[in-house]
Amino acid sequence: MLPADGKVKGPREVSTEEVEARLERHMKSVKERAAEEAKKINLPGYLNPAMVNVHQFKQVREKRKLLWSKVAEKKQGGEWTGAFEDQNNDEKFRRLMGINENLDSEESAKVQQSRKVLDELEKEYEKSRVFQLSRGAGGVTGIGLGFGSSMVP
Repeated sequence: MLPADGKVKGPREVSTEEVEARLERHMKSVKERAAEEAKKINLPGYLNPAMVNVHQFKQVREKRKLLWSKVAEKKQGGEWTGAFEDQNNDEKFRRLMGINENLDSEESAKVQQSRKVLDELEKEYEKSRVFQLSRGAGGVTGIGLGFGSSMVP
């Protein structure tokens, strides 16, 4: 079908000036939209709305508000209140936490005996370590910078 004027329209040539004008109008509209969105979320003036992803900035701000906001309700008492109501669990909790208020004489004797054994083991370890580092075990420590009597110049 032919147009009403009877002329066939071919591809129209577009000049460089027309393309630049279209791009300029488009960029202007993009900047205006970005500025409007920035006003909606109160974007700080020192940030360029055309260079900042406004939606991402808004999400980060909301996350920051949630992170730093105060908890609305504070619970009464501690979190562990009533956790160990029966006596059996209370004793177990105290042992695990290292709370030794009232030890039986049998338990205190066991504790003292285990401490004594650990002290003896520690002393034996130190004694053997010192012996190994000394010349008595055939070691070559304590000679200095490598100049010993066995070296001949």
